[in-house]
Amino acid sequence: MKTLGVGLIGANPDRGWAISSHLPALLQGSAAGGVRLAAAGTSRAETAKRAEEKFGVPGYADYRDLIRDPAVDIVTVSVKLPLHHEIVSAALDAGKHVYCEWPLARTLDEAEDLAARAEAAGVHSMIGLQSRASPVLDKLAALIRDGYVGEVLGVSVVASGLGWGGAIDAGNAYLMDAANGATLLTITGGHLLDAIIRACGEVEAVSAYLPTRRTRVAVLPADQLARYRAFEAVLSFPQPGDVPSPSADVIDATESFRPTSPDQVAITARLADGAPLSVHIRGGMQRSTGLMIEVIGTEGELRVTGPAGVIQMVPLALSGARGATRTLEPITVAEDPRDALGPISANLARLYAAFADDIRSGTRTVADFGHAARHQRLMERIRSAGETGQWMSAA
Repeated sequence: MKTLGVGLIGANPDRGWAISSHLPALLQGSAAGGVRLAAAGTSRAETAKRAEEKFGVPGYADYRDLIRDPAVDIVTVSVKLPLHHEIVSAALDAGKHVYCEWPLARTLDEAEDLAARAEAAGVHSMIGLQSRASPVLDKLAALIRDGYVGEVLGVSVVASGLGWGGAIDAGNAYLMDAANGATLLTITGGHLLDAIIRACGEVEAVSAYLPTRRTRVAVLPADQLARYRAFEAVLSFPQPGDVPSPSADVIDATESFRPTSPDQVAITARLADGAPLSVHIRGGMQRSTGLMIEVIGTEGELRVTGPAGVIQMVPLALSGARGATRTLEPITVAEDPRDALGPISANLARLYAAFADDIRSGTRTVADFGHAARHQRLMERIRSAGETGQWMSAA
């Protein structure tokens, strides 16, 4: 079996999403199904050099040089959303297979363009909707499909956004600008809705309320960054109330700005089978419910819980009851040795393994850029529903 080389663009050796998520999977080739790190790309020469020294692969400060490296079979794009279209386009033009983080692009037009480019290039593409590799969510979908709850009567979701609260570090402040496309709706909402649709069926129509309730967001000073690394904290604290919350705590910040991205996402939708879906995503980290998904049916109920609404990143638990059973009981999910990597990297290892299988065999089983563009169209429909106050067809 040929080991496939991944060129990881966004491989800052000191901080960021890639070092906490992709690298633990890629540095263990067996975990990712014969996929290994072959090159690391950053935005500056000094970080590229440190990445080369730290990871033992060539480091590149120019993504074009990484794409040209013959050892790179798959280009992984893990950078800020406004840069996706440019970098993904270059990788596709070079005939490389491409993994890109969700959302695929800043706008629907850009996403549809990338989907068309990938199809025309004849390469394999994969969108980073990591919850598609969650064993808990696989089990949820299988139980619903096999009739555990009977006919689905309704689905309810309450989730914390983790980000989009009352404070943010300067490096992620772009998330609070709706023009950049990386919002509470598109990121947290996009991942959540993909998981719900996979388990319960397509969304047929939507209405939404997407307010920005906080008028100012504090920019965290350097001495407070460690305390409010919510991404890391949510994996360390088992209970939602234990996680440090920029939304709830008093912050000693001298700089603030007015956000334009919504910090509350309230969606009411009709699923294809007629069942109602309600979703409320609250920006920031609450001391109460981090994540709860409830599927109610004619024969039973299922519940998924987690410490935060970023469903692709956090440990999940599944419980259910049916028939005469009146109390929800834990449902066992088969163990996977890759789970030792933690939920983020374990999901990515499983995605890389499936992607590699597709590339080697010529199959197309993973969610590709075509799926990403269709899902981004749903995000646009929800945004439009929020602006107009009208129900919108999801088609």
